[in-house]
This record gives sequence, C-alpha cells and structure tokens, in this order.
Amino acid sequence: MRHRFALTSSVIAALFSVNAVQAADSLTPEAQQRGRESVPYLRNNNKIAVFGAPSQAELRRAFDNATLRIRSISAHNEALVVTLEPVIRQRIDPPELRAAEAYLQNLPGVKGIGPVYFEGDGLQVSTGRVWVYLPKGTGAAKAQGILSGIGLHLVDYEDAFDGIAVGVPMLSFSMDALIRDLLAAGYHAVPELMKKSFPRLIPSDPYFAKQWSLRNTGDNVTRAGSQAPLEGVAFADARVSEAWEWTTGVSTTLVGVLDSGTDCTHPELAGKCEQPYNAITNKPSAEPPPLSQDMMAGHGTSVAGIIAAPIDGKGMVGVCPSCRIVPVRLIDSGIFLTDMMILRGFKHAVDAGASVINNSWGPSVSGTYLIPVSQGELQGIKYAGQGRGGRGVLVVYAAGNENADTKYLGHLRTGEPNVMGIAASNHRDRRSSYSNFGEFLDISAPTNDEAITPSIISLDIVGAGDLAKDYTSAFGGTSAAAPVVSGIAALMFSLDPEVTAARVREILNETADKVDADRGFWDAQGFSVLYGHGRVNALRAILSLKGQHDPACDAPQAADDCQVHLDENCDGFVDEGCSESSNVGLLCAEASECGPENHWLCPSAGKVRGACTYSCVDMPCPDGSMCLVGRCAPYCNKDNPCPQSDTVCTDEGLGVCLRKCESSTDCPADEICDPVKGYCKLDTDGLPGSPCTSDECKGAQGLCLSEGMGFPDGYCTHACSVNAHCENKGKCIATMNGSFCYKACSFDGDCRQHYVCEQAGPRAGTCYKKCDKDSQCRGTEPGWEHIVCELSTGRCVDTEEPDAGTDAAEDAATEPDGASDAQDEPDFPVEAGVADAATDATGQPEAGAHPQDGEQDDDGCSCRMVGTPTKPWGSLGVMMMAWLWSRRRRRMPVTGRV
Repeated sequence: MRHRFALTSSVIAALFSVNAVQAADSLTPEAQQRGRESVPYLRNNNKIAVFGAPSQAELRRAFDNATLRIRSISAHNEALVVTLEPVIRQRIDPPELRAAEAYLQNLPGVKGIGPVYFEGDGLQVSTGRVWVYLPKGTGAAKAQGILSGIGLHLVDYEDAFDGIAVGVPMLSFSMDALIRDLLAAGYHAVPELMKKSFPRLIPSDPYFAKQWSLRNTGDNVTRAGSQAPLEGVAFADARVSEAWEWTTGVSTTLVGVLDSGTDCTHPELAGKCEQPYNAITNKPSAEPPPLSQDMMAGHGTSVAGIIAAPIDGKGMVGVCPSCRIVPVRLIDSGIFLTDMMILRGFKHAVDAGASVINNSWGPSVSGTYLIPVSQGELQGIKYAGQGRGGRGVLVVYAAGNENADTKYLGHLRTGEPNVMGIAASNHRDRRSSYSNFGEFLDISAPTNDEAITPSIISLDIVGAGDLAKDYTSAFGGTSAAAPVVSGIAALMFSLDPEVTAARVREILNETADKVDADRGFWDAQGFSVLYGHGRVNALRAILSLKGQHDPACDAPQAADDCQVHLDENCDGFVDEGCSESSNVGLLCAEASECGPENHWLCPSAGKVRGACTYSCVDMPCPDGSMCLVGRCAPYCNKDNPCPQSDTVCTDEGLGVCLRKCESSTDCPADEICDPVKGYCKLDTDGLPGSPCTSDECKGAQGLCLSEGMGFPDGYCTHACSVNAHCENKGKCIATMNGSFCYKACSFDGDCRQHYVCEQAGPRAGTCYKKCDKDSQCRGTEPGWEHIVCELSTGRCVDTEEPDAGTDAAEDAATEPDGASDAQDEPDFPVEAGVADAATDATGQPEAGAHPQDGEQDDDGCSCRMVGTPTKPWGSLGVMMMAWLWSRRRRRMPVTGRV
C-alpha cells in the first residue's frame, strides 16, 4: 500500500506556532473545558465519509478488503458516504472500521476521511472541515494565522457566542485523529457536520374556514374531510382575540421564521418581509424552492401566515397581525444542512432585529437515545441569547409529532433561558395524540389532532393552495402550534420592547391554563408531561406583562363551572372536578360489562384485548385515555401507574395500560407474551407485511411502520429498488420517500386483520392498511385522480373501471423480475424515521440510517435504531413536524419539523 503524508500528532506538534499556543491559552476556562470534550454523537459503525475520491465507480474498484465490502456509496454534498458490510461476520467491529478508514485514506486521490453519526433516524455527516473555537473578536485575519500554524486553511469565520474559525486540512487527514490531536493540544475543535432537515408534518387534507385556535366558540369547528360539524369546546383556544384588545402588535416587532422559505409575494405578506435571507446559499432571498422540486416548499409560508397575516378584511389573520417577519430559508429537501448554515440562519434573524425566532423543524426522535444539539444550533441559540442588546431573542421550537419523549431532544435540553419547546393540544383542550411529551416541554398550543379533528387554516404559496388558491386548509402538527406561541410572544415584545426573552418565557409558562385538570398528570409543582405548564393563554400573558390580572379574578368563584371552560376559581386549573368517570380500560369478558351503550367493545385480541374500549374514529376518547390503533386505552406512566393489578404500563414516560401476561399461554393464538414488557404482542416472522413493534423486521434496512404511524399492530418493510429485493414474493412500491417492500396479495384473505388487498392505485396487489380518505389512494403524478377510497371496505377503487374488484395482483405475478411500480404513494407516513432508500450504481438499496442487526457501536453496545414517530418522513430522518399538503406534490427525500 502506498503511504501518504497525513496530519498526525507528530506533524501537528511540528506545525504549532507561538501564535497558536497563545491563542489556545487565551480561551476562557469554559472554552478550555469544552476543548477536552468529544462530540457526543452516536457513531455509525458501517459508514465512512470520504473526501476527494475521483468517483464512486473508481472508489468501488479500488477498495480491496478481505473482511469487508462496499454495500453502497451515496453523495452528501462534497462527501461520498461509503456504507460497508462484513463479508462473513454479522457485524463490523471498531478495529475493522478503523482499518477500513486507514485503507480508504491511502487510496489514490483521496484527500481525507471523516465520521458519520446517527441523528435520530437520520445521519450527521462530516463535511471535511473543522470548527476551531477562538475567543470572540479574534477576526478572520488573526484566525488565518492561527489555523495555518496547525495545518489548517481558513475557509470561513463567524463571530457568534465564540469566535468560529472553519478550516480545511492542508494535508491528507483522518478527521477523528485530527480532532483528537487538536483537543490534546488545548484547542476546542469539532468536526463540522451536515444533515438534512425538513418541516415536521401531520397529514391533514380537509377544508375548514374558521380559525378556532384563535377563538373557539364551540360551534365553529368542522370535521376534517367531510366538513361535518364537530363538537368543539368554547374557550378551548389560545385566547388571542381577547389579547388583541391590548395590542395587535407593531410593525417594528420582527419574528424570524427559519423554515423552507417564505413567499413574500403573497398578498397577505405584502410589506411584511424584512431582510429575507437564504442560509443555504448565503444570499439575500428567502424565496421557497419550486413546488415541482419540494412538496414542502409552502411550509414556511404557512408558518409565517399563522404568525403575522394582517387584519385586512380578507383571507386569514395571524396571531400578531401588525408584526412583520424575517424569513430565512433553511430547510430544503435536496440539501444537507451544515452547522454553519444553521448558525447563519439564527445569526441573520438576530442581526436583522428579530425578537422571536420560530423553528417548526427538528430531528426525528427514535426514542432510543439522546440526540445532541448540533454545534450550529447551540451557537445560534447562545448568540440569540445575547441579541436585542443583551435582552435576548426568544427561540421557539415545535416539540415534534412522534408521540415520543422530549428527553431525547438535545436542543430542548440546552438549559438556555431563551428556548421554549411547544407541544400540541386540540379543539377540546386535550393533548393531540401525536404530540411529543415529557419534562422538557414548556407549554402547548392549539393545532390539529388525528381522526376526528379540524385543521389549521393558513397561507400557501400563491396559486398553489387548496383553498382559494392562495391558502391551505391542510396545516397542523406542532409546526402549527409553535407559531401560535411565537405570535403571542411578539405581541408581548410589541407592548414592552425592553422585556427580556427569559422573562417572556417565564410569563408564558406562568400564565398558561392547566387544562385537563383531573387527568392531565399534573404534579405538585403544576407541571404535566402532556402539556408542560399548560395551554398558552395570550390574554393572561399580556395582563401579567402589564402587571395586571384577569378582572374576572377580582371576585373568583368557589369552584369552576363545568358548563363553562374557564378557570373561574382562578387557581390556574380549568374545570377541576369536571371530568366524568369512564370504564375505558376496565377488564372485561364481554362488552355488556362495560356499559349499556352500544358503542362499547371488549376485544378478545389485539392491543386492548380483554379491556373495555370503543372506537375513537367517530368519538373522542374520554379524559385520561388516548387513541391506540382506533381504540381508546387509558394513559399511564411511572408516576401514574395503571390502577388495575392485572394491567401493565407500556412506557414509563407515557404509555397505555394493557392486560398483563405471564406466558404466551395467556395470549391469543396469534400472539406471544413479551417476557420483558409483560404484555401480549403479535407473533411475527419479520418479513414484509408482518406485525412489529420496533426491531423485529428483517434486513439491514428493516423498518417497522408502527401503530403510532397508523399501521395496526405494526407493518414490517424494508428498502428496495426492484421486486427481486423483496422476500416472500413481495412487491417493491415507489413512495415519495423511496421504494419499499409490501406484502403481495390476490385477495383480502392473504392479508392480516385491519388490512386489505389493494385492487387499484399505486399499491395495487399489496396488503395495506384500510383507507378513510381519497388522498390515501392517489400517487403524486397525474393519472390517479379517478382512484377513490371506498369507505365501506377501506379499499382503494378505480371509478373508471367497473371491474376494479378483479384480481389486480395478476400484474404482479406476470411482472418481469426487476420491474417495479413507479407511482409515488401519497399516504406513506410522513414524519421522519424512514432510512435513506437511495440506490447505488448497481441497483442495490442504500443501507440507510439504521445499523445492521447485531452491529455494535464503539462502546460494544449491540444496537438497532428504528424510529417510531407518528409519521416518518423521508430518507435521512431529521423529522418533519407539521402538515402534509392535501395535494401530494412530489417525492421528498429528507426531513425537519412542522
């Protein structure tokens, strides 16, 4: 093997200059301590980033290793990410990985190699550049001298909380070794990383024209899809319309919208956009990408509408209608975000004068390990904390839509006083079933829910909306909740421009309504893992800021009036003692034991077997319970255990009570007893279409589409590019997130309970969950408009073909090996969690973001990361938080929050 001159500890020691050592000595003790810390990301042991390789084909030809082979290669900006797999063994050990890195580094033309980390269900990839932390104010000229003394060429510099010098190694390098040597020399240095990020989403395609989230009268809510009236709850809103009596904001109050870009040509945003900026290109424009390239292009415009749409007698109204926005394009489906892009997005919003920065995006939560805050975000948050002349800029994050614990989200755990995490509540002032939960929430805000729920109306890209062309009726998720809070905070900054960001956060938490008072898991300190400090109350927040209180509390009542959804006794809790008892969760042998009403069920199998329940598709679950695969089940956690001894809680953070089992003999014939969790689960072989809960699915890219994603008892799948890649004669179906295997079928009898054999549409000839709306049956390309959902059967049918009930799987049986369906699937779950399904030059599927079965990390831990969010979104899994356009526009390959 040819040896090449590389940056090693001895070389760096020789390169050090007096200036470099003095620069290290001038760091603060805090920075010096950070310099001894390593990057806390979880290493992906089967992926290596390679820089400067001539081509994928030449790299593949040159790689010669007896124990490892290249499974796939994918481009990530300037890096080629090489995915390795063992030839004989089932996993790649750390020594094998290091040997492969050394081999790749010494191949002709290779400039260097770097690490690849997990981020939730996605990846963080080294850019080949190094962040070196220097004292703030060092400046680019001095930084150039410092970096050249340690073998780095300065390519970028920014003053933020610290001075950030970005350098490229002058010689061949191993990023891990380079960082270790710099840390040992006293520098705080980290590899610059890049990732993909998208707005979070929750599907919602109904039309409704009333903004109940700002003023809920109880009768201005309609059901998603059918537009039938829904029973709302008066005052189950953010109390915004009452706060407008004090202020509608001022034009000098700016809100940064870090998102997918904003259509500033929208009539409702005329004169509203201040210093638009593209953090990806570093150019002065926040124009969203074309809809033909990115189906989430309008996400940022919808967020901006909720914040600042004006009162002009037309369209919709924002929470702070007289405020303006600083639109920053940061999210793009085709771009990996570098730390510098994220930092510059924050920095631009702060420097432009924003008082609030809204972030309806973030990483996908696998519910398995902590996702550290990125260096770019952390610097941006800290920089924002110093903004407004030291008073701070409030940073508002959507908490996410995966029904997962926020303890895994590092950006909500920074401890910075200017950061808020926002959960979701619905039109009845109850937790939205998809909303993330846990101790790192601040408050919740009104938005949509699943099943029987309204959506949130907002702006769309001009001419692209489903409502009057320029508006959308398909917004929701925590992406729509976060801008409600951002808008209320802007109202507060408008009233008092001198108030600190920390004080605004404090007031918003203190004045939030503690809804679901009886069964909301409120602790002695007034905090709930479901709602944080409560549902935001704009009126009380404004009054508190002005040093006043609600006049209704001048003579508080002795108790809350259960007929009026207000806090009449002024103790912070709404409707205490008003929740009615329910038999949901009581053990039963037959439905008659649950109650006289005919809606009661006592299932003999499934998750809620042997317990009283009813369908939550047409009726909301009672207080203290949640909708689980179409059935109501009681909430529980470590502090609120299941009340019955024969039941067990499924999660200590937030779970449901299920019937306990001692052995598989306690379970129905098609289920087994989980010996660790103590409840019955479906037996599975791990093949496509099989039931699953997390990690039972076979294949290096095995993925469980979980119950939380809307798949009853879970659904195993894995990435593919042709039918031949699918086991058990499965079919490879193209979706907007890539191609995945589904179980082939001819009749419904070939499919599990709750699934049908599709006879029309993009998934014809495969087992899939039952539909309940037409959009779930249509692809993203033209030609599927005639495919509709037959509600009586839950099957997609072709209205132009009377014989659509014939065996549509014949095509699958006669399809030549290697062919695959080409239409995008419209209703694949759309929150992050799906591994990258790109294929390499040989047609083999990319290995994706998840480790292989049995693979170990550097600590020897055998891991398999499979995301279980409410709706997985795309190839790299930085999750999306909010809405899905009712007209699915195009395949989208990446992630973020909505």
